[in-house]
Amino acid sequence: IKFEDGELFRLDGAVCTRPEAMVFVLSQKNRYEAGCGAGIWDMKVGDETFETYMKGKLLDFLVKMKCMVSMAEQYEVEIGDEDSRRISQAAAVYLEGLPDPIKKETGIDKKTAETVFREYYTASLLMEKLTADVSAEISEDEARVITVQQICLGTAGLSGEEKEQKRLKAQELLGKVQAGEDFAALAKENSE
Repeated sequence: IKFEDGELFRLDGAVCTRPEAMVFVLSQKNRYEAGCGAGIWDMKVGDETFETYMKGKLLDFLVKMKCMVSMAEQYEVEIGDEDSRRISQAAAVYLEGLPDPIKKETGIDKKTAETVFREYYTASLLMEKLTADVSAEISEDEARVITVQQICLGTAGLSGEEKEQKRLKAQELLGKVQAGEDFAALAKENSE
């Protein structure tokens, strides 16, 4: 598949453009910087920066959204005239709030903003339709229950070499669990 300039991906005939993605990027940027400060992007999440982590999450979100938009017709999800009018208004308000240099840099225009708002709303309507019969209520007692499985290997008072042996043992046990061995049996045999 040959992607045109500005295309991030194609899914079932639908195209996600860079300007469309930038609508969400700017939204997340403003949200996280308001709450955590501009330095949030350099923070480490595992082996990567928060910026790289969020880019991956955003791409995953965009793929799911485009997939849901593609499915909407199959489930007869349609946006009415009144909702279309509100989407256009919301897109216009959003666009008015963007400084001209940002619009130029990101390529976000009226059509892009309306497309993003329409697709997001379509995906939301589809989700509502698909989950209409699902009960999401959880009792307070159920919400308080957390099940934790752990294997404890104590390191208090051990030398550096002994701690390293415990770490290697923990890695070995993790490998066994990931390979499908019974966690409860391993915990019973190895937990201290």
